[in-house]
Amino acid sequence: MLLYKILYKFSLYGGILLLVVGIIQKSTAILARGLTFSKYGNVSYGILDGNGTLLLSAGCLILSFWSRKVFLNLEKERQQKINSERLEFKQKRRKK
Repeated sequence: MLLYKILYKFSLYGGILLLVVGIIQKSTAILARGLTFSKYGNVSYGILDGNGTLLLSAGCLILSFWSRKVFLNLEKERQQKINSERLEFKQKRRKK
């Protein structure tokens, strides 16, 4: 459960940061150039423009919303279990 909370916050902040960078890149027509490495060790030259950055930010924000939804569902299930155990404990106590 804690993993989803951390994933939610990390991807939300990363997505917002990438969104701002993508908007700046799109408005000023800046390209980010650099070397990329494939899984086989090949080195190639890559370019990331504003559209690519905005697409990455959208993916991060979707991941953030999904992990938030999972976290809230787990938290709700946990709270329901706690409430049912409390109710059960009270009922046993009344019988005595």
